[in-house]
Amino acid sequence: MTTASDPIDPGGKRLANRVVMAPMPRGRAYGPGAAPTKLMATYRAQRASAGPIVTEGVQPSQVG
Repeated sequence: MTTASDPIDPGGKRLANRVVMAPMPRGRAYGPGAAPTKLMATYRAQRASAGPIVTEGVQPSQVG
């Protein structure tokens, strides 16, 4: 039986496990243009060993 901690090889790139972090939208961004902040960098660095991180989520509309 396959588990989340088993390695996977999608498209020729071997990954240590099957855990993928969900996108983090710019909800923690600040200032003009919602620039990335140190908090965002810290958040991602703390979770980097879990697996690949989708770095940005996109809202397709202002109400999305």
